[in-house]
Amino acid sequence: MVKKVCVLCLILGLQMLLFCGCDSAELEERKFPLTIAFDEQDQGCVLTLGLEYLSGVAEEEESAKEEDEEEVMAAANWGEAFSDQDEKNPETMDYNHVKAVIISRAVLEDKEMLNYLLDYLETEELLSRNTLVFTCRDRAADLLALEGGLPMAEGMYLKQLTDGMTMQKDTAVVTLGNLMNERYNRMENLYLPVLEEQEQKPVICGYYALAEYNGMGMIKPEVYEVATLLENKRKLYQFDLDTGETIELSQIRCSGGVTSDEEKTVKEVCLSADAKIISKNADAAEKKRAERQIREYLNSYLAVLLANSLTSNDLDLTNSYYSLGGYNRKLYKKYEDRPQAYRRNLEYRVDSKIDVI
Repeated sequence: MVKKVCVLCLILGLQMLLFCGCDSAELEERKFPLTIAFDEQDQGCVLTLGLEYLSGVAEEEESAKEEDEEEVMAAANWGEAFSDQDEKNPETMDYNHVKAVIISRAVLEDKEMLNYLLDYLETEELLSRNTLVFTCRDRAADLLALEGGLPMAEGMYLKQLTDGMTMQKDTAVVTLGNLMNERYNRMENLYLPVLEEQEQKPVICGYYALAEYNGMGMIKPEVYEVATLLENKRKLYQFDLDTGETIELSQIRCSGGVTSDEEKTVKEVCLSADAKIISKNADAAEKKRAERQIREYLNSYLAVLLANSLTSNDLDLTNSYYSLGGYNRKLYKKYEDRPQAYRRNLEYRVDSKIDVI
C-alpha cells in the first residue's frame, strides 16, 4: 500500500506533462527509476536501474508490483551505458525522481571510473544534486534485487533510512552534490553509508570514509557518530556509562585550536554540552557525580577513538587540517598541500565541559 501511494504521488507531481503536450510518450508508459546502482565489471561498467512504472497504479497492488523491475546495461563507460538505456527506452526514461544512488566500493576506489561518472552526471545534469549517495562492499545491483520484499520502492526506503537519523543534522547526510564538490575542493571528510542485506532488507552496517577525495576505508557506526559529533553535525548523542546510566547530550558544541612544537602538532578538542540522564530520575547529588563521570568518560573515550582512527585509517575525525589556516597560519604554511604529513605528526588533547540538566 505504501509503495502504491508513493507512485501515486509521482503522478500528481507530473500532471503538468498531460497538459504541456511536449512529450510523445504516454505518461503511464514512462519509467521512473528511484534508485540507480553503479558497478564495475570486466574493464567496463554496469548500470542497474530500479524502475517504477506508472501503468498499473490504478490496479491491485500485486499487479502494480509485478510491473516494477530492474534494467541492467553493461558498457565500456558510463556515457555509453546511459545512452544505451535511452535507446532501449526511447522517450520513456525519466531520471527526475531518483532518490538514491548506490556506488559500489570498487567504483569508489577506481578514480578514473568515479571521475568519469561524476563528470558525466554533472555535465548532463541527469540527477538532482541532493540525490542520496550510498555504497556497498560487493555488487550494488545485488541490493536493488531486494526491492520486491520491501514495503515501498527502494529509493523511498533508503530515503526513510536517512530521514530516520534524527540525532544528526542534515549536514551529515552525503549527497551527490557533496561528492561532486569534494572532487574539486578536497576539504571535507565524507562518510558514505555502507549497505548490506539483513533479513532481505538493505541496512546501514557502517560508513565508508573519504578524505581529500581519497578512500580511507570503512568505519564502524560508533566511530561515525563521534565523527559527526566532533564536526558539530549532531543534534543529540547518546551513550552508556560504566555504571549503567544512559546519557544524552544536547546543545553540543565542539571547538579548539591547533598548537605545535618542533616534533608534534596537537589538536585541542573542546567539547561542551548539556547532559541528561535518561535512564532514571536523578537528584542533585547524583547529577553532580554524573558530571564528573561523563567528563572522564568522554575525555578518555574520544581520545582513544581519535588516536585509533588516525592509526588504522589515517583519518582525522576532527577534520582539523582544513581549518588550520584560521588557527595557526605558520603551521598552515608548513603543511600546505601536505595533509598526510600533517596527520603523521598529529596528536589530540580532549577536554569536556558538561552540565547535567
